[in-house]
Amino acid sequence: MEYEVQKEINRLNSKINQLEMDLEAQHQHNRAMFARFNERLTELETAMANNARKKSRKTADKTNKSAKDWDDSEFAPGKISAPAFEHITAASILSPEKPKGRQGQHFEPFVAGHLRPNEKPIISLGLRQQQAREEQAFVPVPIPVPMHQAPPPPPKPKKTFTEEYNDIGAAQGIGGEEFAQKFSVRAFSCANMGVRMTRKEAAPIFTDAPTAFKGDFWAVQLKDKRFAVMPNPMLMYDENRHRAGGLVDAFSSNYRGGIFSRVQLVRPAVFTAEGYVWKIVSRGEIKLTA
Repeated sequence: MEYEVQKEINRLNSKINQLEMDLEAQHQHNRAMFARFNERLTELETAMANNARKKSRKTADKTNKSAKDWDDSEFAPGKISAPAFEHITAASILSPEKPKGRQGQHFEPFVAGHLRPNEKPIISLGLRQQQAREEQAFVPVPIPVPMHQAPPPPPKPKKTFTEEYNDIGAAQGIGGEEFAQKFSVRAFSCANMGVRMTRKEAAPIFTDAPTAFKGDFWAVQLKDKRFAVMPNPMLMYDENRHRAGGLVDAFSSNYRGGIFSRVQLVRPAVFTAEGYVWKIVSRGEIKLTA
């Protein structure tokens, strides 16, 4: 009887140790996610501050240029010269007598801004000739029509599957939801991860994850019931996922310990799925950066 009790106590202690290790792994993951969020927030604040400084600098340069252009123009204060006809007075234009001769026809008989009674405005003959010459000389200029329009810019090359995946890794998981929906991603994880934390020799058992964002692996279906498989780029890459989670079994990488937030896909792994159980066909390759 004592043997059975001691055996049950040992089993419970083992279970408690495993739960403590899972809790510590989750705490490490939360700390890494919080650090990644602070880093991203700092980058956004720096970008906004730089953009504000650039706009302020452009506004100041534009204001200084406008002021300089005004100072250099001929209409600036101190640069306007007196007109050539400054010596002409009102008395020389308005005369109590009707002007005589051909020269007097250049002035219209106004008094206090109105025509005198029984008098019609006189239009200078020279002015009529000048208007006729201007009307004859006016020739409408047709708007030139370009013979050949510039060709439209070539379309941007479409990104490959690997390039779109690496964009998510470079952006620390941003865009992962759109990627998962676009390629109908299936997700799976190592079902015996807790056992492999204490028994490293245990082989990994990969089964479907409840959602695409909780699985350690993402899979996109190929031909012949095969899948291209890559790590979930929205999760931090740490020791638990690498060893116990089975990523080391599916990918060769530059991982030597630590926590990484960016995953770059060099070559996807190939898996097959039988029901909800996944099996490795060939290993892939990834590169990790902080």
